[in-house]
Amino acid sequence: MSMAYLVRAFALALSFLAAPSTVWAWGEDGHAIVAEIAQRRLTPTGAALVASLLPKGASLASVASWADDVRPDHPETRRWHYVGIPMGAATYDPLRDCPSRPEGDCIVAAIERARLDMHCAPEPAARTDALKLLVHLMGDLHQPMHAIAADHLGTRRKVLLNWAGQACTHDCEAPPPTTNMHVLWDTTLVRKASLSWGGYVDRLEAGWLKEADAAAVAAGTPADWASETHGVGLAMYALVPPDNVINTTYYRAALPVLDQQLGKAGLRLAHEINAAVTCPKP
Repeated sequence: MSMAYLVRAFALALSFLAAPSTVWAWGEDGHAIVAEIAQRRLTPTGAALVASLLPKGASLASVASWADDVRPDHPETRRWHYVGIPMGAATYDPLRDCPSRPEGDCIVAAIERARLDMHCAPEPAARTDALKLLVHLMGDLHQPMHAIAADHLGTRRKVLLNWAGQACTHDCEAPPPTTNMHVLWDTTLVRKASLSWGGYVDRLEAGWLKEADAAAVAAGTPADWASETHGVGLAMYALVPPDNVINTTYYRAALPVLDQQLGKAGLRLAHEINAAVTCPKP
């Protein structure tokens, strides 16, 4: 048994103890996929904005996980990464789902602030942080387990992996046999689908993104998208069989949804960066 496997198994064990304030989303690969999709769709105005806020040569993908990196030192941002909509609710309700707390309010409010601060914050450093935050949170908003309150965003819903003997695709070591719904959607499905995040983007460009109506996808608000992701999360929960075994049947049903969620996040991120914003008067 390799050291890499042991490290991943230990990290997985810790994940079962995670509360919503400590969960991550998509993993680095998923966030890079969302950022690269957006990068390829920046208008000249959007590209100029990004170039003015990031170091020379930096891409959106290079900063896509920044918000997770700084979260341990900023507990006031912990709830910015998700919105726990109850299973029995159909849509997002700001009074119920986004109250102000010491650990933050919710992802919907955080995105609304970030997209304004990206243009309007008085300090350049604050505008840069807002862009990096927006890149990350637009990915988080589309992770299905980040919009349902059940089982602490799925971290306490244990599932068993059974890929029917199929070889791994990411690092040539089989994934741990036991995981949870949150980790499954964060990393396991993404890594099973492609050898690399760049390869995943190329597959989306030749598939889901090729057929998508970008303008229609970008319509709506962060609140609308939270409600939409909540519905996806409910559907993905309902697909889990009674024995909690995630097999190739689940994977085949989940893959088109995974493609859709990553693709929508990228298109909507591009739209938010490209959009003109009128800053409020002081």
